[in-house]
Formats: sequence, structure tokens, C-alpha cells
Amino acid sequence: RKPFFGRYLLDFAGEKGIIDTVWLIGRKIHREDNPMKLNYKRTILVGFAFFLISAFWQAYDATIPVILTNKFGMSQTWSGVIMALDNILAVFMLPIFGALSDKCLGNKYGKRTPFITIGTIVAAVALLGLSFVDNAQLQNLSCASKIDDVHALEMIYDTQADKELMTPDGEKFILSDEFTKEEFMTITSQIADPENADKKITNPDYTNYVVPARSAYIAEEIVGKDPSALITFIAVLFVLLLSMAAFRTPAVALMPDVTPKPLRSQANAIINLMGTAGGILCLAAIGILIPKEAQPNYLPIYCFTGGLMLVSLLVLVKPVNEPKLAALVPPEPEE
Repeated sequence: RKPFFGRYLLDFAGEKGIIDTVWLIGRKIHREDNPMKLNYKRTILVGFAFFLISAFWQAYDATIPVILTNKFGMSQTWSGVIMALDNILAVFMLPIFGALSDKCLGNKYGKRTPFITIGTIVAAVALLGLSFVDNAQLQNLSCASKIDDVHALEMIYDTQADKELMTPDGEKFILSDEFTKEEFMTITSQIADPENADKKITNPDYTNYVVPARSAYIAEEIVGKDPSALITFIAVLFVLLLSMAAFRTPAVALMPDVTPKPLRSQANAIINLMGTAGGILCLAAIGILIPKEAQPNYLPIYCFTGGLMLVSLLVLVKPVNEPKLAALVPPEPEE
């Protein structure tokens, strides 16, 4: 039984509509701001940081090695060295920028959001700049980049016939020992499938001999005589990797900052799903936007990836108020 005084208060509150108001307010607080109940919408929005990072690396890993070897004539070794540059930078840059973001206290935009915002914008602009340098180099290669062009093959053979080259599998060879000039000029990029005459397959002689000879020609006759495009490409690439390293650690730290500790395992699963979604979307775009050519134009895929990064940033930053959300997270007990 309720005490008389308590029953009187409940009756009075019911008449005035106070009970309904308090119940609705409490339900709203429990649904939206209860720190011990994972807010899936908010976590998905935070996950867009991982979404844009995964989309970038998918495009980067799929295109940069090909550009370095096919358009600048780099060996697999030197291409691998440059591709490892992001890991080398990460060893030094990730702890530095992580510590810097930890010290950004009292910032009205939060500790992590400024790094994510500036880093993403710089990376998107640098990615676009990279495509312009790539296109400039493509113009320099017009004489040697044509597929199944007899004159291009003749020019390549004349300069590379007596030099030691290497197949993609690492086997060394002398071009003139494998083919005469006339035989080399008849090599095409595709041949009929022995098992199905209506189907075309990649010619192994083209992959093993023409491609290395062309890369050597590009390295010596084009890049060797005018390395300005390569120097610019590497410089822009360094800025791009530095900008990505600048916000990788803050992006990783954002979810724990706005999520109570007991809920972080659930939130981490959503974050990883968002990263996977970004990679899959960019992979699908690569299959559509990169032409099936020996020396394709990468401007469309770089514009798509950069635009996707900026849109993801907007989706993340606009609705996610980092300082407000971080203040709702209860402090962790001291051990």
C-alpha cells in the first residue's frame, strides 16, 4: 500500500500531466543518452573514420605499385621499398600524433576530430594531385605505352636488346637471346586460349618479356633523362602518407573516447564492419573506373576515392559532437 502522502502526490501529478511528461523525458534519456546502452547510430557515424581509411588504402594498394612499375619503370625491389614507406612512417608518426591528440584538452572540437578533419582534407587533395602527376607522366609515355604497337616494340627492342632484364618471377634474361627483332615485334598482349579458341588469354611472352623491356626503356630513356615527374610524384606521395599517418591514431582512439568501456567490444565490431564496407565499396569502384589498359588513367578512381573520403568526413564530423559525447562517458575506475 502507498502512504497517504505519496498517494496524494501521485494523484496530483497525474492530474497535472507531470507523470506523462517525466516518463517521456526519462524514456528519451534512456534511449539516447544512457551511457551503458550502445547507441548503434552514433557508433556507425563514428565508424565512418574507419570507412574512409579503408577506402583509401584499398585504392592506394591497388594502384600505386602499378604506377611505379609501369609508368616510372621502377623495379619490383624499389617499388616495394616505396610501398613500405607508409609502414616506416607509421613507426614514428603514429605515436607522435597520438600523443599530440591526447594533449589537445579544452578544444571545443575535441581531441581527435581536428586531426581527422585536417588529415582527411589534406589526403584527399594530395590524392587528386597524385592523379595529375600520373597523367603528366602518361603523356610522356605516349611513344612507348601503346599496346601491340609495332613501332613501339621496335623502339623498345633497339634500346634493350643486349641488356640484362628480369621477368616478373625474377629470372634474368637477354632480350636478343630470346627473340629476334622480327619475333619480338610480333608479340601481342593476348592470344587465343588453346582450350577455347573463342576466348582470349594474356600472352605469357608479353608478360615475361615485353613488360620488363618496356619498363627498362621507360626508366632509362624517359625517367632517366627527365626525372622531374618522378620526383614530384614521390613528394606528393610523401605528403599523402604523412597526412594519413597524422589522423590514423586519433581515428582509432575516437571510438573508445565516446564509448563506455563495457560496450567497446560491441562498438569495435561495428567499427570493423564499417572499415570492411569502405574497402569493398572502393574495390567495386576500382573494377568499374579503371580502364582495362596497360597504362590506364587513374584520375576517375582517385576522384571517387577522394570524394568518398570527404563525404565520409562530413557524415562523421557534422552529427558527432566529440566533446559532448566524451562527457557522457562515465570515468573508468582506478585500478
